[in-house]
Amino acid sequence: MIPEHWHIVSSEKSAEIARSLEKAVEKEKSNAENENSIKHEAMELAARHENGQAEKRQSKEVKEDKPLTKKDIDSFV
Repeated sequence: MIPEHWHIVSSEKSAEIARSLEKAVEKEKSNAENENSIKHEAMELAARHENGQAEKRQSKEVKEDKPLTKKDIDSFV
């Protein structure tokens, strides 16, 4: 048997479903924003690390090009 006010119940249920869907969409947007933020931060860290490694390589190359000093020789002995 269908209740007398079925359309009110149905409308309330539809509104509840709509609210749930809106919350799910907002949560999905938030998750996507968080994921993008994490990816961006990871890329920045990787770039900083790579720059540091490049500086170390360059510094090492500069040291290799210089003739040995007395201090260098003493450090080996």
